[in-house]
Amino acid sequence: METWPPSRGTSGSVILQTVRDILFKTTEFFQSRGIATSRLDAELLIAEALGFDRLKLYLNLDRPLTEAELEHARAFVRRRASREPVAYILGRREFLSRTFEVAPGVLIPRPETELLVEQAEAELKRRFASVDSGYRILEFGIGSGCVAVSLCLALPDAKVVATEISPAASKIAARNAENHGVSDRVDIRLQPDFHRIEGPFHAIVSNPPYVDPAVKETLDPEVALFEPAEALYAENNGLRWYQFLIESAAALLLPGGFLLMEIGAGQHEAISQFAATHGMTVEKIVKDYAGIPRIIRLGLV
Repeated sequence: METWPPSRGTSGSVILQTVRDILFKTTEFFQSRGIATSRLDAELLIAEALGFDRLKLYLNLDRPLTEAELEHARAFVRRRASREPVAYILGRREFLSRTFEVAPGVLIPRPETELLVEQAEAELKRRFASVDSGYRILEFGIGSGCVAVSLCLALPDAKVVATEISPAASKIAARNAENHGVSDRVDIRLQPDFHRIEGPFHAIVSNPPYVDPAVKETLDPEVALFEPAEALYAENNGLRWYQFLIESAAALLLPGGFLLMEIGAGQHEAISQFAATHGMTVEKIVKDYAGIPRIIRLGLV
């Protein structure tokens, strides 16, 4: 990193580094570290170091950086070169066109999880049109709060009870709920299960831990080294929490209610079989942007 970017010539004279220079050098540096999104990451981090958005960054490509600005950028670049996720460096992530606070210890929201929110909203409106948006929703594992908050914003008067085992995540979820003006409708319970949670609910939603610990070595460093293990890995080949949710659903759902879950690649068949033996039926499977079965909706038989 001492060579990124050179701030002085061999004679000690100052070499002016423009935004264009730094973007080019940062992109190359990230590429040398095996980072697939090198250009985008360079833009986001250099813009953050300068207090710009990406549009302003491109309107100032020929602007020289001060040494103080270069030092600020260096700190960000060092962290990304170690494969720390950009979302942790920036302290935020976009989800359904809204900004959510994130930090180490909290799972970073994924674009695929937006499908969970969209499917839940649509199905609640379809099944319970007469409820007039006063839905009761139970979420297992609130994480950053992106799902619970987005559902409350999409469904006026909806209320979410959400569990979370991580104190750090629960605090960030609470701040996100407050920042988006729905803290009075999101009830966060710091617990690992549904003990003492009283139904009935119109829907149970979850993006539970579903990665088989056996495949940890195949994950990108950004995930394996930085994101919280308790939000990623699950026993029984990644199926443990699906089994828990299916076993719990009947006692917590209203008649006509549903269980909606994000799932891992190749897990839909095992989940479907388990559901069939526990009084639930597969109503719909939604594929993600890569064509992988990603969302499964189960209903009571």
